[in-house]
Parts: sequence; structure tokens; C-alpha cells
Amino acid sequence: SQHILRFCADQNFHPHKMAAVEKFSSEYEPMVGKMRAAFDAGKTKDIAWRRRQLEGIHRMMVENHEAVTDATRKDLGGGKIRGLFEVSPGAAADHALEHLDDWTDETWISGWFSRPKENKFDVEYAKSNMATCRVCMAKIPKDALRIGHVQVAVAMLENDATAAAAGVQAATEAPAEADKRMAAVAGATRWHHFECFPKMKGAKWMKANLPPKASVLFGFNKVKKADQKKLEQ
Repeated sequence: SQHILRFCADQNFHPHKMAAVEKFSSEYEPMVGKMRAAFDAGKTKDIAWRRRQLEGIHRMMVENHEAVTDATRKDLGGGKIRGLFEVSPGAAADHALEHLDDWTDETWISGWFSRPKENKFDVEYAKSNMATCRVCMAKIPKDALRIGHVQVAVAMLENDATAAAAGVQAATEAPAEADKRMAAVAGATRWHHFECFPKMKGAKWMKANLPPKASVLFGFNKVKKADQKKLEQ
């Protein structure tokens, strides 16, 4: 708000206008503060969160377009077409929703230090209640069925000696040590409730990257038969 007031002062705004600007600035300052705090916390990085916000904008405009149009005409005058411009964010939200999967899809950028990624999916019962579901952001209870996703770096002989060496060494170690070494190359697994997992990515991405059958999921044979059937549905 101080930046706005300084700008108005530099532009020699009339005292009445300055008073109005100062009033509105003080009213909006708490809201802006909350928005900045949410952004700084990294909340807006989550794709599922962005999708919900866009869907909310769409719903708001569909349910209230007449009220928005009437309010705009009362404040600014003009015909109905004038009010229609104010509901344009609805069309922008629809456009963003339509292309969100493509815009946020992971893209391999070629280069000396880059390497393509393969998607790896795990299924297991939660070992504790410490993991957070990456869709709903709630804790996953201990012993609950959960599905994990991680992108594993593919070892490339031309430019990925680290991953290749880890793979060679892992092949000569005990299974537990091999898993730990390859996990260091792969990165952290992102866990999801069984019910939330279908919402992890958009339908287009899921169709292109999920394995053809659940039985190839890592850990599939270790879960109960009833849960195996749930995974296969």
C-alpha cells in the first residue's frame, strides 16, 4: 500500500483522491498480505491446487455472471456488452484448464548435464503416519494403502557416469543396499492416498505414463489380495 500511496503522491493526485486511495489500500492490505504469505509458503506450486483455483474461477463466473454484469453497468454505465468484459476471467480460466496438463508436463531439455526420466510407481502399506499425500496434503495413516511416484534418472553412457556407476554398484550389492543407492539417484518418492492417486496428474498424463497393468507396480505382490483387486480396477 505504501508503494501505491507514494505513486499517487508523485502523480500529484487531488487530496480527495488520495484519501480514497488510502482508504482502499488499508482495506485490501490484509488480503494482499495473506496472498503473499500463501505464495511464499510454496502453496501455489502444487498443480492440483492451481487446478482447484481455476475451477473456482470458472464456477464463480458461471454462477454469478449476471450479477457481475449488472454491478459493472451500475458502476460504469454502458450497455450489457460493457459488463460482459468483466466476466472474461472465466474464459481465461477455461483456457488455462484446457491446457494445464500440457503446460505443466515435465519436459526433458537436452544438454550435457541433463538426462531423460522414467516414471516409477510403488505400492505399499504406510510404514508410519509421517508421509503427506501430495494431492490432498493430509497425512497418510500408518498401514494405509499408498501409492508412490518418483522419476528415475536413466543412466546414459555419454553423459551420466554417476547414475551408471550407481547402477553397476547396485547390481553387486544386497537388495536393501541396492534400493538405497538407486533411490539416491532417483530422488524422493511422492506418496499419495490410494483414493487420491488418480488426481495426481491430469487424465492425459496418467494415460500416457501409467503402467499398462497394476501387477507391474513395485510392491504389488506384497499387498493383500483384496488390495490387489482394488489396484487392478
